[in-house]
Amino acid sequence: MPRRPRASAPPAAPLIIPKPPSVARPHMRIPRPPLPLSIRERLTGQRSIVFIGLMVLRLAFTIVQGVESAKDLRYAAIGASIYFMAIFIASPDRRLRAPSIGIMCGLIWSYALVDPDALTLPGLQSWPLFLMMVVLAGLVELAFSHAQEQAHAETARVDQALRKQHTLLAGVCQAVAILLFVVPVAVICLIAARTYGVSSTALPDELKTLVPIAFSLPPVVGMVVYTSFALRRLRTLRLRPTRT
Repeated sequence: MPRRPRASAPPAAPLIIPKPPSVARPHMRIPRPPLPLSIRERLTGQRSIVFIGLMVLRLAFTIVQGVESAKDLRYAAIGASIYFMAIFIASPDRRLRAPSIGIMCGLIWSYALVDPDALTLPGLQSWPLFLMMVVLAGLVELAFSHAQEQAHAETARVDQALRKQHTLLAGVCQAVAILLFVVPVAVICLIAARTYGVSSTALPDELKTLVPIAFSLPPVVGMVVYTSFALRRLRTLRLRPTRT
């Protein structure tokens, strides 16, 4: 008796493994690359056009005033350089920011190192101390930048204490830098009060006369510009949340 052919088994269906539902995790997202900075942002940071224009106008006015008054043009150049450096102290590039802050600090100190009879003029004979203040202020700014980068570094939670130390160090460096700008202006005020005298009876009238003159001087303007910039950096100096 002939054998019947065996019926072929039906083909097996392909095994499909369902994929688990994807869960969007914020820390797994690929960060977008930062937008390239323009030339103005590389040089001046977030400084507005209005601020840059005001500094350029003050710079030009100082030079023109020096030419019209027939004074030594070196005095006008030193005052104008303070306004020029004030434009670049907010640059995101530390290679430009640190020298600008150092030179600006040294120029302001040159006004505090003069004889009382030339109080509103910089002292050209004190160039060694000028160089020392330039180097000191520049090094303090470099130390602040390094500590700020370490404080904002994206590291593990175990480094929180180390980042707090760097944040404290950055705050101390910024406070020292503010003193380097405030002290010479305070010295100028003390020398002026000692030389010309301040009477308690005529103090309101003297303030009405001296305050506008003081705020037109390059060292006072430079000190105000840097102090406002430094205080803004201190307010934004905080620890970033750690990614897990």
